[in-house]
Amino acid sequence: MALTRQLVDLRRYCVFLVGLHFIGATFYAVQPYFFITALNWTTKVIPLAPHPLLTERFWSIMAATMMYMLTACFWYVSRDVERYLDLLKVVLIGKITTATQFAVFFFVEHRTFAHLIGGLVDLSLFVSIGIFYLRARRSLAARPAAQAASASGAP
Repeated sequence: MALTRQLVDLRRYCVFLVGLHFIGATFYAVQPYFFITALNWTTKVIPLAPHPLLTERFWSIMAATMMYMLTACFWYVSRDVERYLDLLKVVLIGKITTATQFAVFFFVEHRTFAHLIGGLVDLSLFVSIGIFYLRARRSLAARPAAQAASASGAP
C-alpha cells in the first residue's frame, strides 16, 4: 500500500535531519571548539556568560558519537518509515533529556548562551519530531480501517 501523506512528510523531514545531524556531527568531530567559540562570540552582544572551552576531548567525542547515532536513527526511518518509526521514540527521549539538562544547567549552574541555545534547539527538535511522529502513528493506525472499508466496497 502507498504511503500516506503523513508518512511521506515524516520521511522527508528525516532525510533533512540525516543531513543536518551528519554535517553537524562531522563538523563537531573535526572542529569541536568552533560551535562553542561561535556561541561565545554572541556574548559580546547578548549579556550572558561565555561557555568555558573544554581542555580535553572526552565530551566532544561523546557528543559527536550521539549525533552520529541520531543520524543513523533518522536514516533508518527515512528508508522504511513504517518499519522503523518507533526508533523516533529513542530520539524523542534523547532530545527531551538534553533539552532538560541544558535548561537545568542554564537556570541553576551557569547562564551561558551555549546552554540557552542548546536547550532551545533540542526542545524545538523534540516538538517538531514529536508532531511528525504522532501524525505518522495516527495515519498508520487509521490505515487498517481504510483498507477494510475499501475491501468491502464501501465508498
